[in-house]
Amino acid sequence: MDLDESKIFFGITLRPDRAVAYWNLSEDKDCRKLVISRMVLGAGANEDEYNVIELKTAEDDVIPIASLKADENRVATLDLEFFDSEVEFTLTAGSGPINILGHIVLYEAENISEMEKPDYSSRCL
Repeated sequence: MDLDESKIFFGITLRPDRAVAYWNLSEDKDCRKLVISRMVLGAGANEDEYNVIELKTAEDDVIPIASLKADENRVATLDLEFFDSEVEFTLTAGSGPINILGHIVLYEAENISEMEKPDYSSRCL
């Protein structure tokens, strides 16, 4: 991480009453990225069902990114970075709960000189 970046914790839980969650870069109009590092199957998950999490990007690509089952694997370690304006996480199978954990990287542009400032204009709305 550069000295001119700040990290903010990101966490969200998917379950039957909240099976879809969104992250949208354009809401705050800050240059930043979302980093997902882990998905954890929470306590109380049914041992006989798979929990599948899919990701939909701004380009409408839909990809399964984790499949967790209580008696097999409860944690998926990931290293996913998203610069897109919108990311959608969906619990497509199982009843969870699935905890999605990571961080948001904020770029402190006012602390960077003009020569050092990275060009994120194509990612910021």
